[in-house]
Amino acid sequence: MKEAILVLTNKEDKSVDGVIEMLKEGGEWVFRFNVESFPRLHQTTMELSAGTIQNIVVSESGEVLSTQAIKSCWYRHAGTPGSDDGLTTQNQEFIKAESRAAFWSFCTTTKAFWMNHPLRGVKLLENNKLYQMMIAAEIGIKVPDTIVTNNPSQLLRFCEQHGGTIAAKLLSGRVFQVEGKKDIQAIYTQVITRDFIAKNKKGVRVAPIMGQEYVQKELELRITFVNGQIFPCAIYSQDCERTKHDWRRYDFKNVRHEPCKITGDLKKKITELMALFGLSYGAIDMIITPKGEYVFLEVNPSGQWGWIEYLTGLPISQAIASTLSHPPDTLQGL
Repeated sequence: MKEAILVLTNKEDKSVDGVIEMLKEGGEWVFRFNVESFPRLHQTTMELSAGTIQNIVVSESGEVLSTQAIKSCWYRHAGTPGSDDGLTTQNQEFIKAESRAAFWSFCTTTKAFWMNHPLRGVKLLENNKLYQMMIAAEIGIKVPDTIVTNNPSQLLRFCEQHGGTIAAKLLSGRVFQVEGKKDIQAIYTQVITRDFIAKNKKGVRVAPIMGQEYVQKELELRITFVNGQIFPCAIYSQDCERTKHDWRRYDFKNVRHEPCKITGDLKKKITELMALFGLSYGAIDMIITPKGEYVFLEVNPSGQWGWIEYLTGLPISQAIASTLSHPPDTLQGL
């Protein structure tokens, strides 16, 4: 039986296209499952018999994949199961809830190599920066002092302890779509002062906010980890006022992206951290301070890599394809 690579994603995820093309050129059987098409277009069956589970998924084109044929699973930005239009809101919500539960059962009972298993990448680590930094600090990686609170007095205290100026960040990293407009908007890292907090106490009470000591930057790092391989990229965010506090305010014309080297000690600690997290892939954000210190900010288990690869030539897609084609004998995240 020919083994398959299952890609769990959504129809808008263009990042996977190049990797899938590489896999197919190498003779691999790739089964793409756009999760938002379930249950309308995809079908799944999970059956437990005599203690053994067998899962089967049928694509909208009629292609059939069973548990025994899966050698690796790539969990990207999987969509959310949906329902047919024209139903009542109550029925749509019922279908979505049952479909989400069925999809989760499919993920947690499919035994294969995962990049990354959603038990780790989604349930544990996604939007959980505080936990990530805690574990990083425990193995000796420097992290910024951080507070998460919706108490204005506590945020003021923290700000005063760190010189009256801190970085304010979202916990979830959400993007927003303004009603009536197609453009997607993001909220970036902001530098705020004690006076700003004092004037906006009501805003702090509305929802929890994450504050961090402001770490001075020489440059920033985007370190992509793929199954033990480490691809560091230096981002010269301080060369441009627009990207000074958050390189995601992209300015490719003025902000250099270059392959770089990191210390052997940091490589060992990153490898250890990813093992503790149970991740075979991760996009890690760090700062190099003017004193040459490495400071960990977060790891995104499904972080983008396309623009890094395009600007630097780092062979990240090839490393992903190679890992999925020749997975190690481990069951990630289970």
